[in-house]
Amino acid sequence: MQLSALIAGLVLPVLSAAIGWRLALACWVPLALLLAVLVPGRIAAPAAGPRPPLRLTAPNGWLLRLMGIQGCAGLCLSAFITFFGVYASSLGVGAATIGLMVSGFGLMGILSRLLLTPLGASLKDETVLLGGLFLVGFGTVLVMQYAAADRHWPLWFAVVGMGLSLVASNAVAMSMLLREPRFGGAASSAGMLSLGFFGGIAVGPPLFGVLLRQPGGFSAAWTLLIFALCLGAALCRNLYRARRSEEAHPHADTA
Repeated sequence: MQLSALIAGLVLPVLSAAIGWRLALACWVPLALLLAVLVPGRIAAPAAGPRPPLRLTAPNGWLLRLMGIQGCAGLCLSAFITFFGVYASSLGVGAATIGLMVSGFGLMGILSRLLLTPLGASLKDETVLLGGLFLVGFGTVLVMQYAAADRHWPLWFAVVGMGLSLVASNAVAMSMLLREPRFGGAASSAGMLSLGFFGGIAVGPPLFGVLLRQPGGFSAAWTLLIFALCLGAALCRNLYRARRSEEAHPHADTA
């Protein structure tokens, strides 16, 4: 996914400048159709035997916390990457440079997933790493607002900081879910976790757009990310405390 963002950030601005953004996006249609034909043949056939019945399991308290954390992450990431180009353009950054910035975001996202996921798995409690990623994202959004027409380095700092921090949160959270039975069965829990993450992705840009139309403009809209990052960090702290409490009192119901 992050490699796709890297490639798109490099190629689409060049194509848009040459043939317009509509045709540039249309160039990806044949690739999407080709993948739709080839991918099913690459997926292994399911194992023989009766399939388990399709059923939805309500998430427990542990999973609800993790879903809330991922909802905050998805909201921030979608709002950030959707409106970052508009924000940078309003400060006089050219389309080609914005494309490089988005590519930098994708590249940092690849690195963060490759480096932080195994790091989290080596920790006794990955919640500490997860909360740290939200705090780094919080600092990144604050620094980004120092950008101006003659000062673009905070924008580069923002794409690097968000790529190295919040992008990895989904992989870290999924690793937690797969390694710890307290969150529930792997298949159903993974689906619910994705529901939280992509639910945040769905609501982030519309909410940001509503705030952007307020008198404060981008200054008002960025507060949405700041609030969501603070909420995500608070949920991480709550999950950490609940896990510590469970370890101290294993027979207590902290979920």
